[in-house]
Amino acid sequence: MCDTIFYPILILDSRSEIEKAKEFQILHYNWGGDYRPNTYGRMGVLRDKGLAVRMTCEEIPPEAVCHTNNGPVYQDSAMEFFFCLDSSRTGYFNFEINSAGAVLAQFGPDRAHREFLSGELLATCDCCVQVLEDSWQVDLFIPFSLIQEVQGKPGLTAGDRITCNFYKIRENPDQMHFASCFPIENPTPNFHLPQFFGNAVVVEAI
Repeated sequence: MCDTIFYPILILDSRSEIEKAKEFQILHYNWGGDYRPNTYGRMGVLRDKGLAVRMTCEEIPPEAVCHTNNGPVYQDSAMEFFFCLDSSRTGYFNFEINSAGAVLAQFGPDRAHREFLSGELLATCDCCVQVLEDSWQVDLFIPFSLIQEVQGKPGLTAGDRITCNFYKIRENPDQMHFASCFPIENPTPNFHLPQFFGNAVVVEAI
């Protein structure tokens, strides 16, 4: 666990305020590789509604073969958000998105024991992808109603804590890379290690 690292999750009154949130960088290429696109993002809590995440990768063109939700988007160029609301780590969510807007979303206690979120649940999220001239950007909104349906956890308010990590990945041998926001101390590539998630706390704007 990254006990000394924390990220402030700013409470927002609208999704348009996401640029007020603190920027994080995805800089840890834990398993080498020469391809290292600049990737960064921001996360906030939309008051009483859900989690809002914006991630940007300075990469053109981003490979996107998968166009189906819950397909192997990680074989394309993908950005990912994993988070856990339970300090006992009984389960965590993973959301993985490619530049075509295909989303892979699951919940479970570890890599081997995960269940895909249903199409109905995914439809309650809002995922918008833009491919720009010199980068591509993901805006992901995860409603508290989805979290409650899957995990029985209520919304987040000031002072609440979660653990999380953000990733940039491509498993395809062409430009293969595995990058994370918080470092992962493991000999082989594996993002499904919640013990290496970083700490984050919900805060009100000052």
